[in-house]
Amino acid sequence: MPSTTSPQPPATPVAPVAPLRSLLPVQPEFPLPPSPGFPLPLQPAPAPPRPPGFPLPHTGPWLAADLAARLGSSRAPARLVAQGLLVRISWGVYYSAPHWEVLPARERHLALMAAHHAMHARHGQPRFVYSHLSAARLHGLELWEPDELVHVTGCEPVAAKRRRGDARIHGSEVPPEQRTVVEGLPATSLERTVLDSARILRPGQAQIVVDHGLRLGARKRLLERMVDEAPGGRGIVTARRAVELGSALSESAGESLLNMVVAGMPVPRPQQQIEVVTRYGVHRIDSGWPSIRRGLELDGKKKYFEYAPTEEVVFKERQREKLLMEDEWRFLRLEWKDVFRPDELQRRIERLIASAGPAGIAMLEEARCAGR
Repeated sequence: MPSTTSPQPPATPVAPVAPLRSLLPVQPEFPLPPSPGFPLPLQPAPAPPRPPGFPLPHTGPWLAADLAARLGSSRAPARLVAQGLLVRISWGVYYSAPHWEVLPARERHLALMAAHHAMHARHGQPRFVYSHLSAARLHGLELWEPDELVHVTGCEPVAAKRRRGDARIHGSEVPPEQRTVVEGLPATSLERTVLDSARILRPGQAQIVVDHGLRLGARKRLLERMVDEAPGGRGIVTARRAVELGSALSESAGESLLNMVVAGMPVPRPQQQIEVVTRYGVHRIDSGWPSIRRGLELDGKKKYFEYAPTEEVVFKERQREKLLMEDEWRFLRLEWKDVFRPDELQRRIERLIASAGPAGIAMLEEARCAGR
């Protein structure tokens, strides 16, 4: 019996895909303030169309040698830059100028890494791995004000060492169990990346990286062992403290910083992500002291207004707060700026805990005696 299926039209040819496409981020970098949550979905700006007469099949990154070979002239890159079609993003590396303008910070760094690796591959199999803040970007870790250097650990070809100053070469060893491949690029493992990054960052920056690493699956016991086995040197004290305080329960960079700051105060250590059963279901509190029904809430646009219309989110938050107050909970609502005023913040937390009466005052006295 003849088939009744209608003939299918021929497949449409697939347009060339940029080499960077596999490196597109799943998480953005956020400057602070305001307080970001992690992870948050990326909402990239619409990419502009390729300019008329753009002679290349994708936006980049492009190596100067490849441009010269494709366009038949070593002067082609400079000519396209002069025409405003390309921008030089590093030594011998170019990108479509209008696309580079709207590219998020993390994607820009990944483009530099892709070009960096392609350059080194021309001298043979690269003997380094991407590490520190570059590996952190590959793993999708939240970063607060990171540098723009391409970080590598291991040996590089001699020609590459003298080429430019936008790469930082770290000389420590990376054993096989601490190596991995992320999006096709050699990188340090998640735990090694977290520890390396924490050692070159300020305490608050390090805490954000450690907490987010734990949320992404880094093993805290392994981090603790790596800290213990690490030789002394720059940043080990910061890294050790960040690992000690590290918590996979921190849902935003702001919560990581708040917990770090409160941990240094002579007050009881709050519990994170407290679940409270109300007459309309279970609601969660950022952190607090369940035994005395006192809590800390860190407000911020990214936290409450990312996923729903403003009016809807405000209404739900007010309903939630009313239900918790019916259960005799009291809150200290904090803004991002409060985290950077530790003396004032400590006084406000002490007043909140003391408002619980004898039980709260006893908790404060116990914390002071314990040296917290």
